[in-house]
Amino acid sequence: MRAESILLAVAVVVAGLAGYLGYVGTAPAPPPPRAPAFAWDQAASYAYVAELWNNSLYGAGGLSDPNTTLFSAITASMAITFVYHLALDRPANVSTTGEVEVRLVTPGWSKPLDVTAGSTANRGLTGTTLALSYRLNVTGVMALAAQIESETGYAPASYAVVLAPLVLSTVEVGGLSTQLSFSPALSLNFTAQRIVPSALTSEAKGEFVLEGVGTGGPSTRPLYGDALVAVALAAALVAVVLGARLARRRSAARASDLDRQLRPYAEGISRSTTPPPGGPTIRLETLDDLVRVADTLGRPVLRYAPPGPVGRPGRETWLYTIADAQTFLYVHRDPSASVRAGPRPSAPKPQPAGTPPPPRASPARGAADPAALRSFARAAERVGVDLATLPESDARRRAGEAALLEAVARARSGELFRAWERLLEAERDPRTSVRAVAAGDTSAPAEA
Repeated sequence: MRAESILLAVAVVVAGLAGYLGYVGTAPAPPPPRAPAFAWDQAASYAYVAELWNNSLYGAGGLSDPNTTLFSAITASMAITFVYHLALDRPANVSTTGEVEVRLVTPGWSKPLDVTAGSTANRGLTGTTLALSYRLNVTGVMALAAQIESETGYAPASYAVVLAPLVLSTVEVGGLSTQLSFSPALSLNFTAQRIVPSALTSEAKGEFVLEGVGTGGPSTRPLYGDALVAVALAAALVAVVLGARLARRRSAARASDLDRQLRPYAEGISRSTTPPPGGPTIRLETLDDLVRVADTLGRPVLRYAPPGPVGRPGRETWLYTIADAQTFLYVHRDPSASVRAGPRPSAPKPQPAGTPPPPRASPARGAADPAALRSFARAAERVGVDLATLPESDARRRAGEAALLEAVARARSGELFRAWERLLEAERDPRTSVRAVAAGDTSAPAEA
């Protein structure tokens, strides 16, 4: 293991040194040239002509003034034109495609109505223009909205017809190209019997720098630079492998004595982030005692490690199980605690903020905790009532009553754990009585 540690250190040094020399001995290739920047300006506008029913306000015919109020009740249709214009500060080849999706939108639902598309291409010009037209049937849209409202029972206060375009322009300058996108949406809001358009015009400006592709000169990287990089990678791989092996060995060597003791009971033990409650507590001498108690009561064993550095001499691990208001506790101390010399202080050390209080010591013989005795008494009375339902000549009744008497005697003498064991033997039906009380069921009769 010592030889592997030395070899690991050597591999780390070789990897670092070779990597540094390989980096220093490598001259970067010159960056590719940059083409001059070109500026662009994208603009879009919407225009419409509303075809009206014969009415007393505007009369029959068309209405195109955006400042004039449109009323949905007298508007039959709208001829809408979308115009996109791209302006550049230098000649370029430009190809443009556009698509406009028309949707009927409410706060609760959205329905597509139509899609219109078009394209254009220009070479050697400083701009391009794309125009798309769409005729909106206002009467049909209102009828569709009313039909959906009647079918769904949902009547929004307002809805809108949204024209959502997506324009893509490919700009080619000096054999290099880039793509611009633009999506200015128009919303025709139907509210309070009016049609109110919004965002009739939009604009976006910017600048683009074309980077040269494949025009840089050959690399001036010397051959020894590549060799050093290869050596650094190989040494780093060796260091990783050796480090992993050493870590596994040290991890196995650090496996605690407690982990080895808990291995046979791994399925019944769960880790906990909370300490044992501060109520009545019975301290057990061995881990086996705690496992027997948990198995008898049908309760899990919880494992809690108090805050503190791992590997500290004398570090404690608390294993406990809870039945009703009573805690059965086993405290394991790391074997390295035996190397700590000196007498234990008579006064308890101050606990840092947030540290759980140490568990209470178990009561002395003949002085069991009152809460635990009350729980035992309820269970004992339930077992006695259960046994009384059997005939007096039944052998199970005689054996159960004998075990019950012994359990009560042990409880009075302070041997509460042994008392619970005998009480479990006394019950007639293992599915009732004692386990119900131990699990916290307080519906049993009052104290015995």
